[in-house]
Amino acid sequence: MSKDFSAEAVPPAYAATALALTVQEWSRLGLDFDEKYLGPDGGDLLESLVERVTSLLLVRIVALLAKRQSFPDLSCSTICRAVLVQEKSWKSSVSDINDEFLTQLHGFVRTILEGYNDSPYHCNEHAFHVVLSVNKLVDLMLQTDPEKTKTFGLRHDPLAQFAMVFAALIHDVEHKGVPNRQLVTENDPLAVLYNDESVAEQRSLFIGFDQLLKPEFKLLR
Repeated sequence: MSKDFSAEAVPPAYAATALALTVQEWSRLGLDFDEKYLGPDGGDLLESLVERVTSLLLVRIVALLAKRQSFPDLSCSTICRAVLVQEKSWKSSVSDINDEFLTQLHGFVRTILEGYNDSPYHCNEHAFHVVLSVNKLVDLMLQTDPEKTKTFGLRHDPLAQFAMVFAALIHDVEHKGVPNRQLVTENDPLAVLYNDESVAEQRSLFIGFDQLLKPEFKLLR
């Protein structure tokens, strides 16, 4: 069963999901696909991945759109705890987030994850784990003492924070599961298209932004 991604959810289910994912220990990242998340019948793995990635991206969007000083810092854990403790929706700090926006964000994440091939490594579960890891790194950096640790502007740049998690989501979409050199050697159509340069990476970038530019994601853009 899908979680409630309504903008009026109190407390928001996506805030609870994002917080739970962010505070996981490194050794446990991505290893908790049990009945708690998938349901007694095994559930839908793709749907679980979509909801989790949507939750993490949404927090980065909240950080990007919220008024300055809305939260003590822009880490995922801080934003989620603030929302959950105060029991209010995102609308209290971000008026642009509504049900249609959430529908488009959820749809975009699903489209990208569905675009991953079913290979042993470059699959959507790998994409999810990279998203988790990048989110964890960003969160740790944003919670460090600014007097002791420099983040070279990242602490106050929510667009860069969003871009990092977005890049993690799309980084291997449509990857064929073989090295670029193999694609070049075999004269794969993609190698020809991208002039033998970073073939898989350029393809993933194209897919990510080509999808984002589609009419059904206009509000998300």
